[in-house]
Amino acid sequence: ISIHAGIILLMLGELITGIFAVEGNMTIEQGGVTNYLELKETSGFMGKVNGPELAFSDMSIPKKEKVVVIPNHLLRTGGKISTPLLPFDIEIIKYMNNSSVEEIDPDKKEEIANLANIGDGVRIRANEKNEASGTDKDQKIDLPSAYINLIDKKTGKSVGTYLASIWLSLSSLKPTQSVITEDGTKTEMALRFKRSYKPFSMELIEFKHERYLGTNTPKNFSSKIKLSNESLNENRETLISMNNPLRYDGETFYQSGFLPNDKGTILQVVRNPGWIMPYLSCLVVSFGMLLHFGMHLNTFLKKRAISNA
Repeated sequence: ISIHAGIILLMLGELITGIFAVEGNMTIEQGGVTNYLELKETSGFMGKVNGPELAFSDMSIPKKEKVVVIPNHLLRTGGKISTPLLPFDIEIIKYMNNSSVEEIDPDKKEEIANLANIGDGVRIRANEKNEASGTDKDQKIDLPSAYINLIDKKTGKSVGTYLASIWLSLSSLKPTQSVITEDGTKTEMALRFKRSYKPFSMELIEFKHERYLGTNTPKNFSSKIKLSNESLNENRETLISMNNPLRYDGETFYQSGFLPNDKGTILQVVRNPGWIMPYLSCLVVSFGMLLHFGMHLNTFLKKRAISNA
């Protein structure tokens, strides 16, 4: 019974992990501070979750950024989106679950069909691709793009059709695009990975990247982090390295990668409420096997004692 209970416990742990586990990345530039994770899109029982979001930032008030976020399920649905928090309505012309981008040859602009007429989309075109699968060697996650028409609420006129793409935030290009309505209101727009904000922040004090002699192959890299949590009056330094993750607030922070030219660190963050289940399962199965062995050993010893009598 114990052995079967242990196996059931292991399967239950996998179920809990599949439903409730959350995985994302925290990117911190050298000397910078970050208080949010960029979540990875995953497929669950209810379909895809944690998909990229369309964010609009109003930075007209100094040191106070106002952000309006359009969730992924509305982008997938398409059509017209209206909110009183923005000076324009949003019309989803085309949403691509996965895409690639290419620069448009200036000499061939007239020959290439392009939905965008303003912003980065004038010189970059997005092409739809099949959704990524776990067996893909070149791409493990989907990188969506969308063509979006913004309509000024006051005039009813189109501000322009923009290309918003995850590719823009991953490249060296400016990740946001400026949207200016007829009355001069300026808003920054970006399609980005969904963010999960935390009650604490991390500052990258120092990033070290060691390579094998004479090669560019990473040998070891580590991040010296300053962890600040005002609600707990906590302010301390800690080191995260390849074999030394940080466990904090129910999450585990692994040293995953780094920004180009060692300008920052990338931490992989995992929250898995079922992490202890495999260990408990092993204990239960081990106890069951020892109990089973003990019972058979006891029977064997009794039979041997009778035969020797």
